[in-house]
Amino acid sequence: VRSVFPAGGVRVTLSIPDGEERAQKTLNARLGVLGGLSILGTTGIVRPISHKAWTDTLDVALDVALAAGCDQVIGCTGRSSEKAAQAALPDLAEEAFVMMGDHVGYLAEACHRKGVPRLTIAAQFAKLVKIACGHRQTHVRSSELDLRELAAWAAALGLDASLVRTIAGANTAREVFLTLGPRHPLVTDVARRALAQLRDWSAGVRIAILLVGYDGEVIGFE
Repeated sequence: VRSVFPAGGVRVTLSIPDGEERAQKTLNARLGVLGGLSILGTTGIVRPISHKAWTDTLDVALDVALAAGCDQVIGCTGRSSEKAAQAALPDLAEEAFVMMGDHVGYLAEACHRKGVPRLTIAAQFAKLVKIACGHRQTHVRSSELDLRELAAWAAALGLDASLVRTIAGANTAREVFLTLGPRHPLVTDVARRALAQLRDWSAGVRIAILLVGYDGEVIGFE
C-alpha cells in the first residue's frame, strides 16, 4: 500500500448500508453502541465466546441499564425467555433486559456489586431447576443429578409415589414440567428454592422470577 499511495497516509471510512436500521436487530444499544452496527475483528471468523467475554458484557450491560435510569434488570437465559419477558413487561426500557445466557450466578453478584435495586430472572423450567439446585452456571451438565434432586423434592412434598418415580425416570426437566403443568405445587417449590439461591448470591437485591412456559406463557414468583 505504501508503494502505491503518496506520503502522508490515507484515511479510510468503513460504512454499512442501512447500518442504523440493521443495528436495531442487535444488542448494540444495550451495550451503549448507538447509531449503527459494530465492525469487529480482523479475520471474520467467529469463535466461541469466552467466560470472561460473557461476564465483561454483563458488566457493561448493567452499567448501561443503570445509566439509562433502570431500577430493575431482567436477566434472560435466552431469546425465548427474553421475548416472553418483554411481552409481560412492556413498560420497561430495552436496556433493562440483559441477555445473561448461563451466567446467572455472576449476574446476581454483579447486581449486588453495582447497586442494581431489583433483579428479575426470566427462565424456562429446566434452567430454574438448575438454579434451585445451586448451579451458578446453568449449562446442560448434571441433568441426571438435577432430576434426582427434583424427585427428592417431590417426595418431600408428599406427592404420589408413582409421580415421584415418573420424575426420577424422566429424560428432561422439560418433560417433567409438561407432565405437571405450570401451577403444580412442585413447580412452585422449585421457584421458591431458586429465589432463595438468587437472594443468597445477590445479597440484598430484590429478587423475582418469571417462569416462562414452553408455549410462551409467563408466571411470576417473588
